[in-house]
Amino acid sequence: MTGVGRAYGPPTNFAGAQPYYYRNEGDGTFTERAEAAGLHVLNPATGVPSGKGLAVLPLDHDADGDLDLFVANDTTANFLYRNDGDGRFTEVGVAAGVAFNADGAATGAMGIDGGYYRNDQTLGVAIGNFATEMTSLYVSEARSGAFSDEAIAEGIGPASRQVLTFGLFFFDYDLDGRLDLFQTNGHIEEAINLVQPSQHHRQPSQLFWNCGPEHASCFVPVEPARTGDLGLAVVGRGAAYADIDGDGDLDVLLTQNADRAILLRNDQQLGNHWLRIRLIGTRCCREAIGASVEVDAGSVTQRQQVMPTRSYLSQVETVVTFGLGRHDRADAVRVIWPGSKVAQEVGALAGDRLHVIEQR
Repeated sequence: MTGVGRAYGPPTNFAGAQPYYYRNEGDGTFTERAEAAGLHVLNPATGVPSGKGLAVLPLDHDADGDLDLFVANDTTANFLYRNDGDGRFTEVGVAAGVAFNADGAATGAMGIDGGYYRNDQTLGVAIGNFATEMTSLYVSEARSGAFSDEAIAEGIGPASRQVLTFGLFFFDYDLDGRLDLFQTNGHIEEAINLVQPSQHHRQPSQLFWNCGPEHASCFVPVEPARTGDLGLAVVGRGAAYADIDGDGDLDVLLTQNADRAILLRNDQQLGNHWLRIRLIGTRCCREAIGASVEVDAGSVTQRQQVMPTRSYLSQVETVVTFGLGRHDRADAVRVIWPGSKVAQEVGALAGDRLHVIEQR
């Protein structure tokens, strides 16, 4: 590494690989059908596999009732596999605008997550990238299926340029009713500071507060002095959340490279109310993975998906948490179960407690 020591070669030096897709046959066995399902992608110039996937996000980006697949690829174009509804997928990443960043370049993509962070039909998909590359924020207006990288306009770009991001996710850390963004950082080279003075192996995690769409930028970096131990320099890799202590706000677990895991307890003291919902499927899978939950509180409608898969090599809890701000109840709750396009109306629910909803 520039005369200092040996380092790993960049991913561009290596060929890609094809994904695996195991279809559940319903009899206790699975069949690998990635190629038949349209998930194999070849580099048109070389004929070798082009995928270098580090994270995957199942999400219905076009609102047609089935789950599509976003794949964060390291130093090559990201994939968006559109679910065609017949057991096959079509890769549309370039056409959809998620393959490259705002400069038209492939990035060192690691972790991934998506969410309706503006509390409307706007879908955002965030991808953590390599040092000197900003975190990507692909935004699709009104679920049109066409994305553009708006990391700079939304306030994430400049603050994320100098860090190397692995795990990241959307969550409402202060329970004000808007999804914030968290990312954990850390370089891959222990001696990076010797050759790049602006870089460090250990890097603080970052928290971006969602101040709302009425501002010029939705996200504002929270100063490390205000985030407690979350601002400690770490070699962050995986990141997940759950309400570990049962107080309604979401706590964060980080894993590090060659170091201990860190559990960060969230002690939300703003007095904001919350609502936690656990779904139990009866005709879909019991955990209701892929279900969509909508919550009305005041004049705002929030929506979240039951999906543990997100971030980087991580799984979050399947209970969904909604911040209610100053509202002490949800005026209405709706659930769209996997395999259905008709919402199950739940009605009003009291805040500051966990509710269990069973599929009818």
